[in-house]
Amino acid sequence: MAFTTLVVRASDADIQGNWLFKDSPNIIGEKTDHLVTVKDNKGTKTITFTAIRYYARKTPDKSVRGPLTVQVSGDLLTFQDGGVDCKYTFVTDGHTFILPALVKVNEKSWNYIAQDINHPPDTSSFACETEFTKIPFGQADFPGVRINGNEGPQFYIYETYEGGGWDSKTKAYANCVRFLSREPDNSMREQCRITWGGGIGFGFGFVGSGWFHINQMRYERITDEDAKRLDAVSVAPDNADIQ
Repeated sequence: MAFTTLVVRASDADIQGNWLFKDSPNIIGEKTDHLVTVKDNKGTKTITFTAIRYYARKTPDKSVRGPLTVQVSGDLLTFQDGGVDCKYTFVTDGHTFILPALVKVNEKSWNYIAQDINHPPDTSSFACETEFTKIPFGQADFPGVRINGNEGPQFYIYETYEGGGWDSKTKAYANCVRFLSREPDNSMREQCRITWGGGIGFGFGFVGSGWFHINQMRYERITDEDAKRLDAVSVAPDNADIQ
């Protein structure tokens, strides 16, 4: 499972500019570059999403959404696209921009929102009864995360363990909050977990029938010149085969 590094929340001014997320190429060399551009024109912010798809034996094609008027409130972006209300939680440190992002609200809760024209709303919240670093076990509330319709009481367990990351010489301690529910037979079942630190970055996933992570896309800031060069990539409207 891949994890995304959590960075510090920053002011909305820090998201202005050009942000690039580069897909890893597949086995035949196909990939997609995702460019997000945020501009401020006399107090009105706009956001533009550009995707450039590279093929193995076809010229690239490009799709553009925007510019769309966007509002920034704390760690939430909201805009309209095709009459649909779109919302994303985000975090940034001015150099890296994660969209959408699982946001740490305080010392005992997290929030995640991804609502767009291209996929159904995904809103998740996770709250511990107390600060988990002080009391490592207690009641929890994570609505919407119910496997097999379980409506039993919910709990959390906080753990730390040594995780050296990629460098075996480095000793770092990973953190994990596990969210569990009580089953009808009185057993405890882990429903999901949030993990960070220890060289494994920051992640979130479900257990049960499968394990997956939320789609936190990590964009890196690029210059206006680099964005122009990327936007000027030769594309063919008919996506013609390369001879």
